[in-house]
Amino acid sequence: MLTRVKIKDFKCIRTVDIPLSPLTAFVGPNDSGKTTILKAIQIGVTGEMELSRELAIAFPDLSLAPSTADASLSTVTLWQDASLSEFRWERQFKIEIEKDETHNLEFVQPIVKGDGPSLPTIFYNPRPDLLKRPSDSPEKPYALPSKLARLLGEDREVFLEIEKLLHEWVPTVESIILKRGPDRREDLMSFKLPSGEVAPSIIMSDGTLLLLEYLTLLLAPPRPKILLIDGPEEGIHPRALEKLVNFFRSIQSEDPDLQILMSSHSADLLSFLEPKEIVVTHRGEDGYTQAARLDQHPDLDQWLEGLTPGEFWLWDGEAEILQRIRDAREKQNE
Repeated sequence: MLTRVKIKDFKCIRTVDIPLSPLTAFVGPNDSGKTTILKAIQIGVTGEMELSRELAIAFPDLSLAPSTADASLSTVTLWQDASLSEFRWERQFKIEIEKDETHNLEFVQPIVKGDGPSLPTIFYNPRPDLLKRPSDSPEKPYALPSKLARLLGEDREVFLEIEKLLHEWVPTVESIILKRGPDRREDLMSFKLPSGEVAPSIIMSDGTLLLLEYLTLLLAPPRPKILLIDGPEEGIHPRALEKLVNFFRSIQSEDPDLQILMSSHSADLLSFLEPKEIVVTHRGEDGYTQAARLDQHPDLDQWLEGLTPGEFWLWDGEAEILQRIRDAREKQNE
């Protein structure tokens, strides 16, 4: 379980140092650094960095570090609660573009330095449009029909649990129907409705498919130890968000090592979280990301007497919340 992350010189981040809870949501305006934090954590826990070759070639001066950063390497430091002690490790990373003059080729080389554990991690960006499609391999991203088809064959009990939970969340879905396509190469997914009709995935709601995907990500083996979600509220009704958060908590109660970190713009989602599970992000006047946990706000208890955490976030705004936290810290240090 990660307890803290410190990120230096990565994209819009000069320095942030953030405590982490088992369930954490990063909230803030667009381009405030929420996804950047999740990506840095992904690199830190896996030791791997994904990079688009086309992007790097198109922008030969592309750097992961801010233009004014002194260091040539971006750095992420992570703290993990391991048994009775806390374990710390650090990874540094950058982009290098190598040129082969003989064959007139350019190679993008993501470089990650530093040792640490490699934790089973999934970075999930909700794309309901892709979940509606047939799929031909459970190993591919968004291949939901193939994932469920393999699960049905290998662990029917877990498949039935997923089907049962989906029906509880979406009563209009009675069961999941899987079959091979006409060419026998693709898996197709449909849903049996209370009327007896069968609806193919292509006409199902985005929210239904996303809820099914979250169930599959967390219940089907191999289960991750860290799930990073870039916008879990996408396409999901606020009441279903409450069920999703409760599901996350129930899975974590069964697997205390599971950590779920999210970026979000949803006040409804925040209303189902505790202040210590909410990290507010914002770009300061210098253009760099600032971040602090909501429970560090000095007047929070008073505000929460009449507002939910989500309502407070909308009412006060990120800049004001972070300023009040900074003022309280400075006062304590006087």
